[in-house]
Amino acid sequence: MLASINVPPSVSKGQVVLISILFCASGFVGLVYQVLWMKELGLLFGNSSQAAATTLVAFFLGLAVGGYVWGKRSKNIRHPLRTYALLEVGVVCSALLYYVLLDTYYLLYSPLFQIVGDYPTVFVTLKFVLAVVILFLPAFFMGGTLPLMSQHLVRNANSLGKTTSLLYAVNTLGGALGAYMAGFHLPPLMGFDRTYVVALILTGGVALLAWVLSYFSAPPAIHQSPSPPEKPPTLPLMSWNSIRALAFLSGFVALSVEILWTRMFSQVLQNSVYTFSTVLVIFLVSLALGAWLASFLARYDFNPLATISILLLLSALLIGLTPFLFSWTTNGLQYLGGKKDWIDYMVEIFRHGGTVMLVPGICLGSIFPYLLKMSEAHHQAAGETVGHLIAINTLGAIVGSVSAGFVFMPLWGLWNSIRLMAVIYLLVVLFLVPPKPSRTKLFQWAAAFGLLLLITVFEPSSVPLIRVDPVKKKEVLYEYWEGSNGTVAVVKRKNSLKIKVNNYYSLGGTGAKKWEAKQSHLPLLIHPNPKSVFYLGMGTGITAGAALSHPVERVVVSELIPEVVEAAEKYFQPHLNGLFTDQRASIVTEDGRNYLLGTSEQFDVIIADLFIPWRAGVGSLYTQEHFVTIHQHLKKGGLFAQWLPLYQLTEADFGGIARTMLEAFPQVTMWRGDFLSRKPIVVLIGHQNDQPFQPYDLSQRMQQVGVEFKQTPVGHFPFFSHYAGNLSSVKHLFNSYLINTDDLPLIEYQAPISHRQQKARQSQWFVQEKWTRFVETVLTHHPPANDPYLKNLPTQQYRFPHAGLFLHQAKVAQYQGNSKQFTTLLYQYHQQVKTHETLP
Repeated sequence: MLASINVPPSVSKGQVVLISILFCASGFVGLVYQVLWMKELGLLFGNSSQAAATTLVAFFLGLAVGGYVWGKRSKNIRHPLRTYALLEVGVVCSALLYYVLLDTYYLLYSPLFQIVGDYPTVFVTLKFVLAVVILFLPAFFMGGTLPLMSQHLVRNANSLGKTTSLLYAVNTLGGALGAYMAGFHLPPLMGFDRTYVVALILTGGVALLAWVLSYFSAPPAIHQSPSPPEKPPTLPLMSWNSIRALAFLSGFVALSVEILWTRMFSQVLQNSVYTFSTVLVIFLVSLALGAWLASFLARYDFNPLATISILLLLSALLIGLTPFLFSWTTNGLQYLGGKKDWIDYMVEIFRHGGTVMLVPGICLGSIFPYLLKMSEAHHQAAGETVGHLIAINTLGAIVGSVSAGFVFMPLWGLWNSIRLMAVIYLLVVLFLVPPKPSRTKLFQWAAAFGLLLLITVFEPSSVPLIRVDPVKKKEVLYEYWEGSNGTVAVVKRKNSLKIKVNNYYSLGGTGAKKWEAKQSHLPLLIHPNPKSVFYLGMGTGITAGAALSHPVERVVVSELIPEVVEAAEKYFQPHLNGLFTDQRASIVTEDGRNYLLGTSEQFDVIIADLFIPWRAGVGSLYTQEHFVTIHQHLKKGGLFAQWLPLYQLTEADFGGIARTMLEAFPQVTMWRGDFLSRKPIVVLIGHQNDQPFQPYDLSQRMQQVGVEFKQTPVGHFPFFSHYAGNLSSVKHLFNSYLINTDDLPLIEYQAPISHRQQKARQSQWFVQEKWTRFVETVLTHHPPANDPYLKNLPTQQYRFPHAGLFLHQAKVAQYQGNSKQFTTLLYQYHQQVKTHETLP
């Protein structure tokens, strides 16, 4: 591949290889930086699509300005390779400054939130300004690297296309490798901070190597454009303005398509940090191969207009076909993976992603690099040409990424937005490509025919976006919304109304109304006098609505996805206890973690929804930093309820979360949410202080609220049978587990692997005997009679936690078909529970 680079005078073949290697390394660290910056600023600004777009736009803006400025200056630079080395030094210095600025922004964020948090447009603008100040400078230096490298290597006008396209390919291939390492391996192995240090060291190494190489390579003459080709071009070429317009549109379409394809695959994937990284890696590899294809084509005397027309037509055709190909390869949006283990699952994702994205991505990726070939006839300095087109292309990418996520999908939906990208390239062939000679005019007829096909034959309304099963599951689709944060659907399954995000992520439903309401009742009953409550996540709203049955004065509910709020308000109002009408309740469409980071308000109770831990972004809701922020927002005597689905956690996952909470709260107690065998839930209560339970008339409060803890066929069981132990009293049991932090987000990276291992029966969830044995260990190490949290209870209450254990063990035995053990354990439960619970 490198052999195709036209070696300029005084630059040896070995030097070209070394330059290519360091430019590949530059692309590698560039994507590592981008992944780390997106992650860090996501923690500060929130995990909403608006926050992510703000960060991406700020980064791309720096790249565009850097490309333009350094490209314009490149022809006056005596040693482009040496200046390139200094740019890499600039990246290191400004990247070091990033952490200083980030710490400052954490101090400023809360005051800014309190001033403009109620004005979303103003606040997003402020976030953009902050992101620009942090990211612009390193991105500015990065943006100048390709123009300067092109200025150094391109000494002949007819080598601009093939040489710079190869550099672009090598750099993008390095970026794909960087995205893979930063998405799969480096953060869970060494944490984000150490990964950042490694990136800084690699960038410094690239700078040093480039500086040394500059002494062995003759620099190009300044104020000199590349020498003209031996034969002047005789074929008609695009005007410079047309090339610039196509450079903008190629960036626009490429980034739009990436956003749209990512959403497309989110409908069938696990949607963990790994699956999103997989889509990015495949897309970058396809762009790199496309750049190599452009370099290959640039070496031959093909008609440039015919070549670019073919590339545009192929891109349009293949983009337009992706909804149909995707539906076919996924068998109508069926969830990928089945019972495959982690390795086989990732192989399947790469296979499906490559099948759908690789060939269209190669065609997409070839268009911009081939424009460098078409610009050769304009005889400008190589660096200036590359810098100018890179800047315009990147600006197009900015507009495309924002438009795809915030305009096209909400207005026209995913499939029509993809079709729009195909239409744009067909219109380019019709109106930007000159109609002469007659061979080129044939391509315009082909483009017109393609438009007709897209309107008629390849109209994607027949391709499903929401998968429902009306036969086996008796599902009926009521309505769906396509927003910037995901595809939200209201589906009725038998007699239960559900909200689903991206097809397979259920936010609950009316069929589980009693259990969802209980996720409010249990924590609120533990607190003796809750007046203010904050909810991290809304879902159907049933859980938050249950709080309004209690004598609370203020309920604040945060929900990341606006369409979820709309769906809940439209279809779930009868089940929400006045959540949308009660003046005590307010709903904020914001990342809950981000909201708590900004607000100064404190609450009696904070309740975190039942999150699925392997989904991307959820891991940050189990970190020490987040728990510390929550502790700071609890009033005196307040408590934090972290609900956990044990049927989605391994023992190691649970241990890591518990260990992390124990580091953030002076006291952590554990309560059963139910007594189910296969899919139990548990709530870890982080207490603001280490004070014991304050007895009050619990029975009267339950009657006022209308709550009755029952479970058939057992009948009534006492409130404290839900209590499963004081984890602070057995803290030593968790010493072997690592703390989950923002820097080392173990849950984010381990939970998806655990999920696939369990699917393949290579591991087990923390349920049935595993869970009951653990509870038994906790109660044995520190029995209720010695538990400082329970010391204010009457002694007769101490038997209830063991009673709950017997009941849970009985349910496990019943599920496993062990009727004898079930009868014995149920008898032991009844022996423990002889009187109704009455607390003084």
